[in-house]
Amino acid sequence: MEKRRRCSLTVAEALRTSVLSQRWQNMWHSIVCLDFNSSTVLPLESLDDLLFNDYSPKHKQDWYISWVNKVLEGSLASPGQDLKELKIHHLLNACHQHQIDKWIHFPMAKRIESLHFELRSYTGKFSYGVDQYQLCEEAWFNSPTGLSNIRCLKSLTLSCVKFTTQFMNFIFTNCSLLELLSIEYLGAQTGPEISVSSYPVHLKRLRICSTYDNMLLNLCAPNLTSFEYRGPRLSPDKVDVPKLVDLSVGLSRHILKHLKPFWSRLSQLESLELQPHWERTLKLNHIPKLYKLKRLTLHLGWDPSALCSEFIQFMKACPLLENFILKMVVNCSVPRLRTAAAGCPSKDEQGGQKQHLFQCLKTVEFVGICDEILDMMFPKCVISNAPHIEKIVLNTQRPSKYKSYRSSVPEVIETIARKIKSTEHKAKKLQKRLPVGTTVVIIR
Repeated sequence: MEKRRRCSLTVAEALRTSVLSQRWQNMWHSIVCLDFNSSTVLPLESLDDLLFNDYSPKHKQDWYISWVNKVLEGSLASPGQDLKELKIHHLLNACHQHQIDKWIHFPMAKRIESLHFELRSYTGKFSYGVDQYQLCEEAWFNSPTGLSNIRCLKSLTLSCVKFTTQFMNFIFTNCSLLELLSIEYLGAQTGPEISVSSYPVHLKRLRICSTYDNMLLNLCAPNLTSFEYRGPRLSPDKVDVPKLVDLSVGLSRHILKHLKPFWSRLSQLESLELQPHWERTLKLNHIPKLYKLKRLTLHLGWDPSALCSEFIQFMKACPLLENFILKMVVNCSVPRLRTAAAGCPSKDEQGGQKQHLFQCLKTVEFVGICDEILDMMFPKCVISNAPHIEKIVLNTQRPSKYKSYRSSVPEVIETIARKIKSTEHKAKKLQKRLPVGTTVVIIR
């Protein structure tokens, strides 16, 4: 039991515990997942300043590198011990090329299954252009164990890391068991070509987030079930995804145009997430019927009531929709758009009975500044047209404007507390209008 408890701890918790108990010396070989996330050690800027005083970012980077090296070169370096997962999460750049390449050798020797490189700070900062670390196939070729163990890799996440088309081809060629590939190609001056059509990979989940406007994508993956894309433009040369059931797309403009390559596969989707930029019309009514869709997520930075008619018509095209999520994590201009919600029916002209549009809808979740969301006409319309709704979730996670660690902590706490109190007050009013048995859950 004691062994099981220790193995479930994070690296930060394990290091703190090791100060109190020498038995950790014999427990390292039981650990199969390592998460070197600096935010678990430095959760707040106040703690950051307490530990480092006025040290420069270089001192923090040196501390982080020393932390990782002590663990990897210590008891974990014993031969014969496999490692399933390694996560590196800190602001590092091209100056640390040699050191990061050495870290790649370690998981290769341990027959790694999941490798996660996120080279940005816990406040979201990352290096740009030539300052960014570049992952090259040479680092893998130079591994003391060679390429034999790379075939064990099933999950690869690269965030704020540069790589080339040749490197992607190298991964697809040698990682035949790869099931998950997540790429955040941020701050680079050029973009690679990603082609998953010519290699015998068992890729099931692909996630791409890019700031590069012309990243080439060749998407012919017979086993792909989930695809997520965030970027300025999505123009794949080829699309053949017969098993795709989960699609998430966030684009700066013309989201309907970029969905066209997936047109023939939309009817098979079970989950769809859209993050459209504000436009006078999104033309969502042109999307084919989604007969299998059960989960719909809209991620918006503006009041959807202005396009209520479009959204309602779009949701009507999903007759089996069970879960609806509306994410709004920025302030919206509510008063100007609060008054009208064209497209939201009230009563049937013939019998005077209300037409309920979403008969299968069971769960509705609002994420963000929920006290403002509850005032918007579009969310009200959705709730009032779901007669069999069972649960409404109000997720009051902190909006992005409150996530700055440089902000005055008392002001942030006061603002969040005021928003949550307002949400609780409006939730009580909402509860009275809901069908009997419907629950309202507030996540603080």
